[in-house]
Amino acid sequence: MNQRGLWQLILMAQEGDRKAVDELFYMTYRLAFLVAYSVTNNKAASLDIILECYVSLLSSLSDIDEAMNFSSVLSIRVLERVRILAGTDDFLKIKKSRGAGSLRDVSNLAVYDFDTLPGVESDLPANEILDIFFKLDTGRRLCFFLFFFGGASTDDIAAAFDVSEDDVVSALRSAADETFPLIAEIRGNYTQLRHVNVESLIPWALRNNTSYSPDDNELKSFYATLLEKLVDAGALDTTMTDDDEDELIEIDFKDMGTPPKSGFFKSKLFFSIMVAAAFLLVIGLIFIGMRRVREYNDIRAEIERQTSRVTLKYTTGLFPSESLVFSTEYTHASETEITTATEASQETESAEKNTTTAPKEDYGGLSFTESGGSVTIIGFDNSKKVLRIPGTINGKTVTAIAENAFFNSGVESVVMPDTINSIGAGAFLNCTNLRNISLSSGITRLTENTFRGCSNLTSVTLPKNLNFISTQAFYKCASLSQIVIPSSVTYLGDWAFAGCSSLKSISIPDGVTYVGQSLFYECFSLERCSFSSASKLAALNEWMFFSCSSLKTFAIPSKVTYVPANCFYGCRKLERMTLSGRITSVDANAFTDCTGLVAVTIPGNVRRIDNSAFSGCSKLDRLNLQNGTSYIGSGAFSGCSALKTAVIPSSVTEIGLGAFAGCINLTIQCTPGSYAESYAADNGISTNP
Repeated sequence: MNQRGLWQLILMAQEGDRKAVDELFYMTYRLAFLVAYSVTNNKAASLDIILECYVSLLSSLSDIDEAMNFSSVLSIRVLERVRILAGTDDFLKIKKSRGAGSLRDVSNLAVYDFDTLPGVESDLPANEILDIFFKLDTGRRLCFFLFFFGGASTDDIAAAFDVSEDDVVSALRSAADETFPLIAEIRGNYTQLRHVNVESLIPWALRNNTSYSPDDNELKSFYATLLEKLVDAGALDTTMTDDDEDELIEIDFKDMGTPPKSGFFKSKLFFSIMVAAAFLLVIGLIFIGMRRVREYNDIRAEIERQTSRVTLKYTTGLFPSESLVFSTEYTHASETEITTATEASQETESAEKNTTTAPKEDYGGLSFTESGGSVTIIGFDNSKKVLRIPGTINGKTVTAIAENAFFNSGVESVVMPDTINSIGAGAFLNCTNLRNISLSSGITRLTENTFRGCSNLTSVTLPKNLNFISTQAFYKCASLSQIVIPSSVTYLGDWAFAGCSSLKSISIPDGVTYVGQSLFYECFSLERCSFSSASKLAALNEWMFFSCSSLKTFAIPSKVTYVPANCFYGCRKLERMTLSGRITSVDANAFTDCTGLVAVTIPGNVRRIDNSAFSGCSKLDRLNLQNGTSYIGSGAFSGCSALKTAVIPSSVTEIGLGAFAGCINLTIQCTPGSYAESYAADNGISTNP
């Protein structure tokens, strides 16, 4: 997965999404392990090192931004940890080589990451390939792994090694010059690898080797320990293991002398003492916290007994960390607010204020503010399950629900009047017990995060005049199986229905002119998304149907002119796709991993088929390009193992590296003397005129 995909996983992991944490780990652990193993030559020690780095990084994901590469940050953090443990920088020394190429020579190498290669059942070639790298000196080996497969920049590597950028470029080039011919020899010994370029065999070897990877039992035990430590650190809520202790492992460093012996402050005894002290401290803090809670409850009970003439406010804060801290405040209202027998006097004083907050018990647990002639709902008693909002309060019209008004409340159903014309952002955010709601007919806009995280919401009635559904409005409403979008809607924001994993079908109104990125991201149950022939939509968006693994059919609206990047990535039940005559390009990864796709119609208007556009479409058996197509990108049809015939017209003037990698039964039909014919000859692909 590219950096964009990693960033989306990070966003989900930041919210505590356990599945995202799983995917993030399994996508990155091999490289992190390899970096540690390159120095330690010890599997157990390497796992011990990357465990600490994973806990540190996954516990502070908020520090990662979109511009950063997770694999790069993790790998360099592993390297820094090894350096500290070793107490030496000897293994970071780079052997300089004269006459090495420029940065351009190494940064332009085309690398395609294959999980598997058709016909290759043995891990033997993968082990042989990595054996070549472990014959390099440690410095160059680490440079190569970090740059090509960790995504680290030469600046980052230079900083980690404390050398110049020119030294790093020199090391990369010399490592490539030394290893690539040897890898090419291995490729020649396996006919199944003939369509895979040398560079792409290296990440494949990283994924499929057994010599330099932990086995399944080691990995299972390691990940269970990692989950437990993430729970302890507050990064996850639940774990899968009951193990409490991890022994430190003695590290036997490769390519260097014996590391200096640790003093008492780095010894196991000192570590054990610190662990025991920390454990006792946590137990003590928990005891103090529980005592504070009991004291708080006693105070609250006493106060409630005395509230017949006193108004009180309570605030309680819980801060998730290694210690629990509870804060309690209660303040007496001013004498003018004290309930007295003279109710008329109190009403006069309240009327003099521009904005007032009514007691919850007066209106079924509601809190609200009054301003002018209107009322805004700002909160709700969390102990109540049914929310009934009246049309008027104190003779004033209820017109709005404030931002985050019911955030995290336990409300199960909502009844609201038609007088309400606006709902603030996050009004029902994380109302996980909310099951059904009917919105006011006066609402024309759903703002950001309105129902985000309402995981049990099964039914929502949208008003007929609604025209705008904003970003993440229904994000992760996992129980929402159907929804009717009114014909008045013109805008569907980014991630609006992402994570609605029970949503089965949806119709997009003709008036919609914008659909956001990742609109139906991971809607795993979505089988049908329909547009009518009168649709005004002129563009789909990136990641729109990412991992909609149940999507069977889809007709692209007639006004759409291109298929954006990653649009149908992972739609594994999508069987057929017809591209309309207006479409001029199919962008990168548009249909990647559509493993059920057996037929695709590509009209002559399609000028470009970009990188990896149909990569991994393993059932696609025939490709018929029309005259007009001029460009087929790198890896465009890589991994299409069932592809037998590809009709490539003479209009094609460029075919990228590995465009048909892994298409072991392919025959190209082309015009004699065309570019396609010369490409086939250069890549060992048979041709028919």
